[in-house]
Amino acid sequence: MAKRVLVTGANGSYGSALVLELLKQGYEVYATDIVVPERPIRNFIQADITKPEDVAKLPEVEAVIHPAGVIDIMATDLHKLVHLEGTKNIINHYKDNYNETLKVFVTVSSAAIHGGTMEDELIDEKKPRVLKDSYTTTKAQEADLTRELIGDRCVIIEPALIYDERNRYMFKEIVEMIALKLLVLLPEQGSYKLNMVHPYDLATGTICAMERGDFGEAYIICDDHVIELREIAEMVAKETGARAPKISISKETLTKLMAQMDNITTMLPALNGMEPLSTMLDNFGIKLSEGFELPVDPEYMITHHHFTNAKLKEATKKNAGKWRVDPDSVNYFKDGWYPVVDPKIEMPKVIRYWTSTDPPIIPKDADLQDVIEFLMRFILGFMNR
Repeated sequence: MAKRVLVTGANGSYGSALVLELLKQGYEVYATDIVVPERPIRNFIQADITKPEDVAKLPEVEAVIHPAGVIDIMATDLHKLVHLEGTKNIINHYKDNYNETLKVFVTVSSAAIHGGTMEDELIDEKKPRVLKDSYTTTKAQEADLTRELIGDRCVIIEPALIYDERNRYMFKEIVEMIALKLLVLLPEQGSYKLNMVHPYDLATGTICAMERGDFGEAYIICDDHVIELREIAEMVAKETGARAPKISISKETLTKLMAQMDNITTMLPALNGMEPLSTMLDNFGIKLSEGFELPVDPEYMITHHHFTNAKLKEATKKNAGKWRVDPDSVNYFKDGWYPVVDPKIEMPKVIRYWTSTDPPIIPKDADLQDVIEFLMRFILGFMNR
């Protein structure tokens, strides 16, 4: 019996995990990406989904899982092109050519479209959207577009922040700042909570949603382990020998600091040529003459990103005896899907990999912490007068 599945973005962290798990579960997998994978994938089709002539090469399948996207929050034009035009191209291709064959279309949006919460409240799919940039805006629009074009057989996935050795967005930046001793303070003693998701759990959850999720519904996928920023800092310090951040800052003070960031950025070029700070920062690659842009969104540091995956668990349990593509899928997660990866075990492995690979993906030999601590204490003291 046919059980063919197409995975877009198959060269990415999420896409490659999907390919491996689908193969493990016995599906016939077709994979596509604009980049040819380093490790060969059987039935791989190189294609740029923003080009209809490339999408025309995609084969007849019973299901499409579509995680292809652009994460870089500055890539505004690419967000619109890939998330909207690319998604439209794929859906129209299958509706025009394989409409009778296609049973389910899974679009991958993002849990980030719901933003964070100042108070620790569980974020579920009902939380209103908080769209602050082109990434979250187009990811929300991509979900809406999917429902508009193929709402009778679509499922929407909203992943939390993905982490593993290959996925290097946000989590890597936090790790890097701590490993390089650049993050010297923690908002509210690092008590802000977040759920992430490992690609393995994301892959199994996506496949379960493909087979059992209710059409038209969106499902957040995250792990069941809440991590605090303080715990990440402690993991990095343990694995790298860096000193864990010692300064705690209240959210009110940090909010004031963020409001002054434009002024601080304007003032930084005046430090150009001032020794030893200027030379140290120049050696690190920070050009004071060009200003300074934080590598991590400060708002991410003062809001909880505490998600719940209860909706997916309930749906896959309720529909445990149902399937759309592969009847054998009922043998997986018989009592409904649940995540199995413990980030407190896997995250240190990722940190160790990034900092111990030769050459290291994240270096750990910067010596700026004392200087930055001095500056931060001076700034905080001035602001709290």
